[in-house]
Amino acid sequence: MERILPVFLYYAVNVVFRADLFSILITFPMFLICCFNLYRIEGKFIGFEDILWFIVFIFFVIGPLQRIDGNMLPLTGPTSGIIFSKSDMFWGTMIPTLFFLMLTIGSILFRAEGRSGTREDYFLLEDKVIILLVVNVVAFVAVVALSGGLGNLMAARSEKVREDVSTIAIFAKCMQQISCFFICILYRTKFAHPRLGFQRLVALVMSILLLLVVLNPFNTARFGLIVTWMPIGFIMLRGMVPVMPFYVAMLMGMLVVMPILSLTSRFGTSIIEAFESVNVSEAFFSLKYIDVSDMMTYLIGYVQEDGHYYGLKSLGALLFFIPRSIWTSKPTLIALDMGDELVAFDRAGTDNLSLFFGGEFYADLGMLGVAIGGLILSFVYARVVIGRRVMINGFELRNLVLMAATPILLRGPIGAVLPVPFLLLGVLFIFTMIFCVKYRAPRPTIPRRVGVGR
Repeated sequence: MERILPVFLYYAVNVVFRADLFSILITFPMFLICCFNLYRIEGKFIGFEDILWFIVFIFFVIGPLQRIDGNMLPLTGPTSGIIFSKSDMFWGTMIPTLFFLMLTIGSILFRAEGRSGTREDYFLLEDKVIILLVVNVVAFVAVVALSGGLGNLMAARSEKVREDVSTIAIFAKCMQQISCFFICILYRTKFAHPRLGFQRLVALVMSILLLLVVLNPFNTARFGLIVTWMPIGFIMLRGMVPVMPFYVAMLMGMLVVMPILSLTSRFGTSIIEAFESVNVSEAFFSLKYIDVSDMMTYLIGYVQEDGHYYGLKSLGALLFFIPRSIWTSKPTLIALDMGDELVAFDRAGTDNLSLFFGGEFYADLGMLGVAIGGLILSFVYARVVIGRRVMINGFELRNLVLMAATPILLRGPIGAVLPVPFLLLGVLFIFTMIFCVKYRAPRPTIPRRVGVGR
């Protein structure tokens, strides 16, 4: 119940003081889905499922609950000033509701079919710490060189020369992140020979400092900071993060930290100046930058005018790794299509707008596509994410990366935000194969029967 209590209280306060009857009715089914899944989570410490369902609650329950006002969404955000029909708002809310309902049903069925799941244990030995530090330093040098130099790397996002940033630089950055994660694991692992403790400490300090140069609050998007620093925090705490304090910290992060990081990372604003611009009492009933539900509402009318795409949009998003120079007719992301339209209407200042990936399924096959997409993902969710644990020295690093990437993956658009988590998991797999040794249980021995001949 401790997982449901903070969610219930925040929802109840918004229902009493902020929401209208229509927004309450259309968000209540999703609220029940979130509570049901939070109730099913076992354990007294935070895991992947906690992050998933808390973010779903914020994006698709609190978001529309706070932002829908009559037939209009707020006067801030990409759809500001547009009058929507109640039908568009209803179906815009039902897309994530149906998707996560099917995800819940499918995950229960597939998880039950797979029973208790599997666990793979890998060991990272302490004599790898120097090699990992060398890899970390080389990756750092590559990131600086491939990102237009240290000046461009350290500049605020609004001042970066983006042409100088290459795909190889992103891969090198992922190598730096994963090697730092591995060094953190070595530092928090109890070894029988403490003589290498000083080397582990030096490697930890150096890798953290170099990572701070590349990914800090003044040059990195908020979701990039979460993907980088949340796994490190969980590793340093050995994964033992209590439920209630973390839920409260996440809510405070949404109210205070995220608005501050938006200003510091975009414009290089000082933390003090950014903090002075935050109004917690106002933000409590109107979370900033939660416009995912806005774009889902806009999607309904956009698809009605343009028609369904019958798999093209989802295919283009999933095959993001194929360059457009090779696949010249590759479908554009529907979020970018809508962004271009909103920019042309002077509603949005950029075409880089959010879109939950359930919207891609809706654009292709309507609500049937949403249901099918939810069932497909539920198989991966139940069998791969929840049902297959991959441990490195007792740390479930793969799930820590997925936990940290969950907010940006749900925000979307999936074709634009998937490459970085995909590369991180790819580098993690490569490093695990290179630096780790897989534990193999000894074969059971059959005792020799006394009195039997040779």
